[in-house]
Amino acid sequence: MAGEAKSMTRSELEALIASKAWDDPKYKAELLANPKAVLQREVHAVDPSIHLPDAVKVHVHQESKSELHIVLPRDPHEGGSSHATHDHKHPQTVGALRIG
Repeated sequence: MAGEAKSMTRSELEALIASKAWDDPKYKAELLANPKAVLQREVHAVDPSIHLPDAVKVHVHQESKSELHIVLPRDPHEGGSSHATHDHKHPQTVGALRIG
């Protein structure tokens, strides 16, 4: 329906961004140089009403054959939300964006 926000999980959004980075060297270079701008653009494509707060920092970690990264999500018991919104029932959903 027209006007409805799309929905995407955080994992789906991250997979989309990774796929674009693998396929497009310019996109990857921009992602590494300015990850917040790239993330904002991708989130905006899902739901134009969502804007990442100025206080939110975005980091990109690229793995290699000999180096793995584990992302430790924010502890939900710490309270507060460092992202656009937080919903304990539907964490990590983008479009009615829930990324944190």
